[in-house]
Amino acid sequence: MTEQDVEMAMESLFVGASRVRAEKYARKLPKGVHRQLGPRVAAELWNQKKRQLKAS
Repeated sequence: MTEQDVEMAMESLFVGASRVRAEKYARKLPKGVHRQLGPRVAAELWNQKKRQLKAS
């Protein structure tokens, strides 16, 4: 491998790593958001389950 090939391989490695890092941090939400949405989601799921049980 020439020096140019090594440089190209390193650049592609860094680009791939930065994409993975960006995706990882894009999925993270602050803990406060989880605290706010958790009970809402649980209540909605419970309401859906109750509707299903009433329909049965």
